[in-house]
Amino acid sequence: MIQKTENIILKKRLKKRSKSLKRQNERIKVRETENRNLKNRMRRTAQELADIKESLTTGFCPYCEEYNMFSWDPDWGLVSYCPRCGARVMLCQMCEKSVYDCDYDERLDVCSKM
Repeated sequence: MIQKTENIILKKRLKKRSKSLKRQNERIKVRETENRNLKNRMRRTAQELADIKESLTTGFCPYCEEYNMFSWDPDWGLVSYCPRCGARVMLCQMCEKSVYDCDYDERLDVCSKM
């Protein structure tokens, strides 16, 4: 009789522990899913940051008389605008032509790469 009672008590304890373990496993699964989602978002954010860094260049603004960082894409041509004063800035350092082959016309303020 005593052994039967002990078995019943042990079974109840085992059920309690198994329920507790199930809850813990569920919490672990939820946290793993959250971690996975956070890692994916971090990867996307890192890729976006890399894309932004890739599009940044520096150029000298003759109106501000300072070097500024510009967001620039080669498809846009060699013209950008100063983020401080809004003046048009030629990004001649990005041109594949050498200084001697440059066809920039100061009088007309045009270039073949504009």
